[in-house]
Amino acid sequence: MKKSCLLITLTLLLLAGCGPTAQPTAAPVPPGTATPPAQPTAAPAPPGTATPPPDTATTVPPTVPPTAVPKTEPTAASTPTPAVPPTETPIPATATPRPTLSGSGGGVLAFIRAREDGWSINVINADGSEHRLILFHAQGLAYPEWSPDGQQIAFHKHQSDEVYSINVIDADGSNEDRLTDNGTQDSAPVWSPDGSQIAFTRDGNIWIMNADGSDQRLLMEDPVMSDAADWSPDGRQIVFESARHGDREIYVMDADGTNLQRLTDNEAEDWWPTWSPDGSQIAFMSTLDGDWEIYVMDADGGNLRQLTENSVDDRGPAWSPDGSRIAFVSNRHSGVLHDTEIYIMNADGSNPQRITEKRGFEWGVDWRPEPAALPAYTPIYEPTDCRFPELPGPEVECGDLIVPEDRSQPDGPQIRLHVAIFKCSGPDPQPDPVVHLVGGPGGSLLDDADAYLSRGGYDILRTRDYIMFNQRGTHYAEPFLECPGRTAFQWELAAEGLTLEERNQREVEFLLDCQDNLLAQGINLSAYNSAESAADVNDLRIALGYEQINLYGVSYGSRLALTTMRDYPEGIRSTIIDAVLPPQANLNQDIALNVYRSLNAVFEDCAADAACSQNYPDLEATFYQVVDELNSSPVSLKLPQGSVVVDGYAFTEAIFQLLYSVDAIPWIPLLIEQAGQGEHPETSIFAVPNRGTWGTGMRYSVWCREEAAFESRETALALAAELPAVFSEFFADAYDWTVCASWEAGVADPIENQAVVSDIPTLVLSGRYDPVTPPAWGKLATETLTNSFFYEFPNMAHGVMRSNRCALEIGMQFLNDPTSEPDTSCMEELRGTEFK
Repeated sequence: MKKSCLLITLTLLLLAGCGPTAQPTAAPVPPGTATPPAQPTAAPAPPGTATPPPDTATTVPPTVPPTAVPKTEPTAASTPTPAVPPTETPIPATATPRPTLSGSGGGVLAFIRAREDGWSINVINADGSEHRLILFHAQGLAYPEWSPDGQQIAFHKHQSDEVYSINVIDADGSNEDRLTDNGTQDSAPVWSPDGSQIAFTRDGNIWIMNADGSDQRLLMEDPVMSDAADWSPDGRQIVFESARHGDREIYVMDADGTNLQRLTDNEAEDWWPTWSPDGSQIAFMSTLDGDWEIYVMDADGGNLRQLTENSVDDRGPAWSPDGSRIAFVSNRHSGVLHDTEIYIMNADGSNPQRITEKRGFEWGVDWRPEPAALPAYTPIYEPTDCRFPELPGPEVECGDLIVPEDRSQPDGPQIRLHVAIFKCSGPDPQPDPVVHLVGGPGGSLLDDADAYLSRGGYDILRTRDYIMFNQRGTHYAEPFLECPGRTAFQWELAAEGLTLEERNQREVEFLLDCQDNLLAQGINLSAYNSAESAADVNDLRIALGYEQINLYGVSYGSRLALTTMRDYPEGIRSTIIDAVLPPQANLNQDIALNVYRSLNAVFEDCAADAACSQNYPDLEATFYQVVDELNSSPVSLKLPQGSVVVDGYAFTEAIFQLLYSVDAIPWIPLLIEQAGQGEHPETSIFAVPNRGTWGTGMRYSVWCREEAAFESRETALALAAELPAVFSEFFADAYDWTVCASWEAGVADPIENQAVVSDIPTLVLSGRYDPVTPPAWGKLATETLTNSFFYEFPNMAHGVMRSNRCALEIGMQFLNDPTSEPDTSCMEELRGTEFK
């Protein structure tokens, strides 16, 4: 919401002491884990694994902001005098460099910018990107105020002499409409929370009108002058500033103009009050310490706290829609009075981030409302024939879930997700089904439905329905974000004997061509992310009529489960996460460390096993010898599908893929030993996996938006610097970094990189050998899951519950009673790895 100053000419608004600022009503947050290791010349599929592994010019403003608020103010009848900005002297002691933005994004801000030739209303993303001018006027504009639905902006406009009007425009700057035309000074419009009314200041008094400009009426007459009103989030009160007792102080009244209360009482000037989104606090600007600073107090005026403190002016606080941040304007970067920029800080005053950097005068900030305030939609479920391979045995019903591609645009393109509901086979079905969330991202759960049913699914069906669905952008979904021909392309690369750098370059070119094809189809890549997929899960629950569901997520599916727990906790009874990828973990940065740890676990266990250590006494040294020899002299192998040239990187990738599967790990020492002798009898481990059902575009949209956006290639290389070179060159320096630098999926809200806090009962499972989601990440997730049970299986790898009977029994116990700790005595009987 916006504040208004005195209603004198716009050029005197600032001279009279109106600091720049604007207060939000509610604002939308603009639209998006694991980037796979680089693909080798040949990438084997691990035996027994159903889910594939993660594959302007400088201007001088026409007016000058105040150095201090004057003790006496001109009345509404004051005759305005044009102002010429004085020469300013910078204050070097207060100059600060522009800090690096650290994810301050999340929202769109409207603000005013003064130029030599006039004034403009501008919008900018809260991370400083996409600065757009949407309206220009030579005489003056002020106080842009988003409507609660984010579709319009109200503002006041200098028409002539002492006449200001309240106008509105659409969010893109079109369809300007003048609401007041009374020959008066109408300023500082602020919408009611329901968007039906607008309060504003007219000649120093507070007025109110309908949102179309009709029924204009006096709400509160001030004996001196009132200004800078803001509506409480519940619509019951209006806060404003007034000089009725000498100094300007903050007051509050009921929305009908009654029950006036004074909130501040000091000798300073207190201006620009603005409610926090939850209505519990009021931020404002004050000269309590001699210059303008930002303060906050409780809604009753108590518990005053100073948020900024320096020798320049910080003005015009505006809360973010979620209340976590405050935008304001300041000249701290230069010390020049009229050279102000927009900053965003945490709500406690910490971590101020500068988001604009053009010389000139900017002020009047307002945060656009949250997408949640936009029109809703109804998810639709349509029964259909099953489109995946026919399965004998379980009763199954199929259908399509129909939802918006981008929920912030509910009237935009719709997408379809294919769903299979396997019906409970027991006599007493429980009301809450299990919803399986597959890994990848990009994997096709329904193409592997038979494998998942045989690896625990039939146990689930004894007591409840078991629901599988292919996530947005994957096989059988519409659209399917595939990269056609990728399998054939990778077979071509595998046969050509290229260097790692050459292969990586070719992969990048292929994938970015795929992106161009997806964009040409009109697909919004930024809409394929975990938050939207979590909303899909909740919409599926609603459309099928379930009060609650149980989640089972493996690998990336565990991250999606955690996101769903965070965003839609009311619909979740319990969650099982296996091979855990918590959002606060850094998959791309840590991938080399994780693979190295997993392979060393095999070396250690072989050395501790009498037979294995006797058969392969120098296993670790042999592995690195094979890598070096193959990089020096690659070998060509013939497979039924085609030829592959195997170098040290392709060999390392093959071993990495085997580490995913508990069934394949016992063979790793033998395969390394055979390679050390120049033999490769198991050529299948170098086969290129079939990517025909793989949603590659969906995969990169998720990982680039949510993972790579919060990590860096430089950090990955630094973490891998002490490891053998193959881990740094192949895993840490993967080509995915280059792909993500150009992948147009945007950057996720910072919450997508933060721990999920939940009290939903959760079972957390990890396998010691897991090369990509280590047990430490399972433990990390439990730190903020207050009702969780964590178990590490010493002889398991990626996907414990689908690979081990003991883990499945623990999972079934938990599913039947998630509030009680399962009986884990079967873990005492687990045997070590029986190496071949």
